[in-house]
Amino acid sequence: MLRNITAIIVAFLVINVANASVILNNTRIVIDNAKMEKTVQFTNSGDNPVLVQIQAQENGENDCPPFIALPAVFRMLPGAGQTVKVSLTKRDIPKDRESLFYMDYIEVPSVKKDEQNRNKLYLIIRSRVKVIFRPEGLVFSVNKLHKQLSYEQFGNIVTIKNNSPFYANIRSFYLTGKTGNINYPGSVTVPPYGESRVQVKKVGETYAGLKMTALIINDFGADEKVDIAKK
Repeated sequence: MLRNITAIIVAFLVINVANASVILNNTRIVIDNAKMEKTVQFTNSGDNPVLVQIQAQENGENDCPPFIALPAVFRMLPGAGQTVKVSLTKRDIPKDRESLFYMDYIEVPSVKKDEQNRNKLYLIIRSRVKVIFRPEGLVFSVNKLHKQLSYEQFGNIVTIKNNSPFYANIRSFYLTGKTGNINYPGSVTVPPYGESRVQVKKVGETYAGLKMTALIINDFGADEKVDIAKK
């Protein structure tokens, strides 16, 4: 048996983590191109100091994200907070629609001196938040967005279409049919002037005449219930 081993497991989590001590005061970061930056607040809700590292992530279409977050590395004592400024570094992004990127923040727990030689499990937790760049002149509202959303349904495949310049962040939705609801509990992100397809649970009733009700996430992370028209 090996002795005096400190085991470190790296957990790459992109959702809310029950073990995470670091809390961000935003569920998403929306940057207005007119302002070029946004300040966010981190808080250490745990009982021990933590080291936090921030990384800008591309969305699969760009090699280099057009923003930076400073400070990129910082230490927080228990109960302490830290402000971070997220700033746009490039202007060559679309002017007619929103652009989506991601920001990861990695929480590294501290190791006490008297515990360095003990067999103990530590978690390094990676969390992810959306960073949305909104061109100057675009004013978002869920009411304005949902009027530009529609859906098509063929069998158990549902296609949600977005004819607006905004990202539609749908927390969940359900279809109401003749014998009850068909729930889709997962989240769906529909890009501007684009579409997303999902598969719902197949049921015995006919799919004709279904109605969609969705929870759309606004800029403050709150849910707003809307009906989406069938195309």
